[in-house]
Amino acid sequence: MQAIEGGKEGQLKLMYETYCDSLDQWLMDESEYASKDFRKVTIAAKGVETVITEVFIAVLSCEGVTPIQAVVAKIEPHLGFDDPFVGVKAAAEILGVCWDKQLYKVYNDPLRIEPILRLPQEVREYIANAKYMNPMLCEPNEWSTNFAGGYLTICEHVILGRHNNHQEKQALDALNIVQAIEWELCPIAVNYVEKPKHVLDTDEKIVAWQQHIDMSTTVYQQMMDADNSFYFPWKYCFRGRMYSQGHYINLQSTGYKKSLLNFKHRELIQ
Repeated sequence: MQAIEGGKEGQLKLMYETYCDSLDQWLMDESEYASKDFRKVTIAAKGVETVITEVFIAVLSCEGVTPIQAVVAKIEPHLGFDDPFVGVKAAAEILGVCWDKQLYKVYNDPLRIEPILRLPQEVREYIANAKYMNPMLCEPNEWSTNFAGGYLTICEHVILGRHNNHQEKQALDALNIVQAIEWELCPIAVNYVEKPKHVLDTDEKIVAWQQHIDMSTTVYQQMMDADNSFYFPWKYCFRGRMYSQGHYINLQSTGYKKSLLNFKHRELIQ
């Protein structure tokens, strides 16, 4: 894997322009099927440069050999398809068009992608720190409509999954009740080391698990430093089940993660 060092910006720009030209040519080529023409029209409407930018981001953010499904999943949300299955197929086609062994290698059985270029260390550290949103230090906004509630700075739908959005009535009052509960980390439990639930039998799994542990520890410390007081925003899934928002701290996660949490204001129930 080659590092992207200072002075190589011109080489990277030329590669980017080459991929834009390749995708543009593919979009103009005639297709045998109307379904493929539809995918091309949607991709073209999004913009060739925008799409290639997402390809570069998806590939260069990979750490080593990565299943192609993971790369496709990064590209698909940015293509503008209403049907995610169509978007996945389009993303895979784009990766096929762009494969010329300059940006990434492709391995078969199973299909995997490995970036040839490696981002500078400071960029990789920045990406690693771009984590899932922490719990909130203040009480979340009350849900007043299906598009207004939860995090203060993010406008998202009350139902998880971007393809599940609708404006039908939801029990927003129930979400507001659980969002008002204040939580804290157990200062004893956080000193225990989290154990993996599955065997770490590859280097990639070992690295990924260590990254999870390091980021979890960072988030725990951030919460402890903020008076050890926080709240969870809540949403519904499309089936109507309630989910707290969080990854490194979440009361609906593993047994270890659950053991970290206490009510901030505990009461004895008799």
